[in-house]
Amino acid sequence: MNPEPLFGKFKTIECFKKDDSMAVYLAHHTYLNKKIILKTLNITLIPDPIVLERFKREARLLAQIDHPNIITVYDFGESGDFFYISFEYFEGQNLREALKNNQWSIEDKSHIVRQICNGLVHTHNKKIIHRDLKPENILINEKKHVKIADFGLAQISGAENLTAPETVIGTPAYMAPEQIQGIKTDERTDLFALGIIIYEIYFSQNPFLGKDAGQTLNNIQKCKRPPTPKRDDVPGFLPKLIDNLLKKKKNERIQTTSEVLKYFDTTGQSETIIAPSPKPYKWGLFLVLAILFLLFIYNDNLLKNDPTLPMAESHQSDSLMEVADSVKQENTRFTQREKIQEKIIEPELELAIKSKTKIENSEHDQVAILKYGFLTVKCTPWAELFIDTKKIDTTPIKKPIRLATGTYFIELKHPDYPTYSDSVTISGESEIKINIDLNNYIGYLKCNVFPWGNIFIDGTYKGQTPLKNNIILSPGKHNLEIRNPALQTYNSEIFITKAETLAIAVELKGANK
Repeated sequence: MNPEPLFGKFKTIECFKKDDSMAVYLAHHTYLNKKIILKTLNITLIPDPIVLERFKREARLLAQIDHPNIITVYDFGESGDFFYISFEYFEGQNLREALKNNQWSIEDKSHIVRQICNGLVHTHNKKIIHRDLKPENILINEKKHVKIADFGLAQISGAENLTAPETVIGTPAYMAPEQIQGIKTDERTDLFALGIIIYEIYFSQNPFLGKDAGQTLNNIQKCKRPPTPKRDDVPGFLPKLIDNLLKKKKNERIQTTSEVLKYFDTTGQSETIIAPSPKPYKWGLFLVLAILFLLFIYNDNLLKNDPTLPMAESHQSDSLMEVADSVKQENTRFTQREKIQEKIIEPELELAIKSKTKIENSEHDQVAILKYGFLTVKCTPWAELFIDTKKIDTTPIKKPIRLATGTYFIELKHPDYPTYSDSVTISGESEIKINIDLNNYIGYLKCNVFPWGNIFIDGTYKGQTPLKNNIILSPGKHNLEIRNPALQTYNSEIFITKAETLAIAVELKGANK
């Protein structure tokens, strides 16, 4: 016989952690029909009533948050002597475990940090301070998707504190000086911990860690930390960013997580910088060699077929001298431009996907010189960039993309959004900027279904209610189907409007025949 569900709706699978009053389980939510994390507190056994208040506060705070980089709360409540919270089950490991086998590329590390920052921006915008940000409370899966968890010590900025002013809470190795001193904390307290985490991601160590907790706390409060090292395998901006996050006085720190994100949004740094063309002498040498080869063949034909050889030699020599002079002038012009642009950044994605410029030979054997322009792409949220159906990169893209002059077909693809497409024309030495917010091109569907149902849009499964997020759809007509094997299927044609949410409430009725 199967045991009765815990609190009427949870079937425990595994116990992760348990002490006298609190337990954490992997469980099955019978109503949602999915695995969840269940956290329980025995009210009669707690040593301090404040523990219950913190437990309830964690539930209330997380219930306000709906973000892909924050663990989701499904429900919470009281049953008998217990208070419980059910969380989203996120299959992966914590960042501490992941750091042990850190084989990430620079791009991977940047992607991980950006996700942590995005989660913090969302919580800080709601005035929620985590106060215990550390690798153990950050989860990551095999796809490098990150979620912040464990808001047990979180508080609302400016709200009444549940601890006395002199009480120190948190994890010593990640506590800001003001947190150690038991004085008022705010969003900048989380930013200090974020600075330590970023340091660990890139340098594999905590810059303040001592032989024990006392020495670690002393290092954070009083000891001058050596400057963050500069290395070839870390972004050039990183030492300055970390040093600004780890200031002992919070007024001297970076003030918001959005400012941290700007450091990683290197596309923003390149808006006013036009990346240079490759060294001109390389192209000049290539052109001279190509022309010499063509003239050699042409000269050989003349030897066999043309009796006016002296005239041909004179004509070819003059043409070759004209081309050489042209290349020399072009090299001089580019060299002068390079001297002026001393601080220009070499484009990381120096691409000539395919030449769109046709080299035309006139009756005077004049050769057109290939010209290049630049394409800067920004996309919210993120997207894979395709140019002429070839995948180039995933946004954010650090530097302008170098392209031969011509017209290109651009696509931005995100798995949750309709594909954005457009054509752009690149002209010589110009820069085309594309800045797209995919949210402006879609609409949303919100489904409330009683008792529950599997949602299908145009025959594609979208999830089971209650849905954690609204369904993203392209504007226009769609077929909505809601299935519950015990009830009649609901079918309807819906119309989605761009940038708007269509809310539908459905009660499934009657037995399924």
